[in-house]
Amino acid sequence: MYNSIISSFSFVLVTTLVLFLPGWLFLNIFLNAKLTKLETFILSVPLSLSISTLLILIFGKFDIPITKTNISLILICLLLFEFIIYKLKKPNKFLEEKKLSKTQLSLLLISIVLMVGIKAGFLINTIFPTATDLGHHMFWVEKIISSEKLTSYSKIKVIPKDITKAPTSSAEFSAPEPIADFIIGEHIIFVIISLLSNISIVSAFPSLVLFVINIFTAFVLLILAFRLFDKFPQGKNSAILSFLFIGPLYAISGAQEKFVSGGVIGNIIGNLLILSILFFLFISLTKKSKKSLFVAILLIFTII
Repeated sequence: MYNSIISSFSFVLVTTLVLFLPGWLFLNIFLNAKLTKLETFILSVPLSLSISTLLILIFGKFDIPITKTNISLILICLLLFEFIIYKLKKPNKFLEEKKLSKTQLSLLLISIVLMVGIKAGFLINTIFPTATDLGHHMFWVEKIISSEKLTSYSKIKVIPKDITKAPTSSAEFSAPEPIADFIIGEHIIFVIISLLSNISIVSAFPSLVLFVINIFTAFVLLILAFRLFDKFPQGKNSAILSFLFIGPLYAISGAQEKFVSGGVIGNIIGNLLILSILFFLFISLTKKSKKSLFVAILLIFTII
């Protein structure tokens, strides 16, 4: 029981450290004058995901061992650097939050509760992968952890031989060939969390990470809808209606919780990044913000 509590606390702490804090400090330093506090909170997740992933890609580029010590040091240095700049920088005021009526706020809160509840209820019975994707991805995660370096993806084919010509050997193996449809960035966030929290990949944590990312994807859609419909008479109602469809009414279908339980990592992360890119591109166009354009390009580079 005690170990379970410690493990859960470690997972929450590390996930917050890796998936929230780097992006939150980054946005507070560069873009707080263009965003509301709620937008900053929500967009901290895709920014943190991007920053954490790119850091480990740099490790691979310079052959730095991917160990708990090295990751901890680089994250601590990054957070301290961001925090110092944040404290030295003259603070800007956040934009005012969108004021909602009591009815609108109630409908939004009910939609959030329904979305999280339906998704969590579905995931309880499918916390381990219901398809092969997550297990396959976790194989590569474990390989990166054990080898302490980014791996190169390759496969070996079994080539049947004519048994009439070679009766003692019915098959042979091909030389290793690259696997084109495996993307190294899909695995990095799981490597970081597993190393820092000491949680085994054979657990619920990969699905829970995807669950968090999926929830925040819906939240990014909400703040994007608020921005897009801001000038329309029924803009707030339209944004809430959009969230109602993508949240509770679309909770467990494909690209939602079925993709979470199935471990379709590329789609889950890609959805979050694409909506975030659209948000920052919209801000850069409407507010003529070069910094927002830079963030959009950073997220595009992360997908690439």
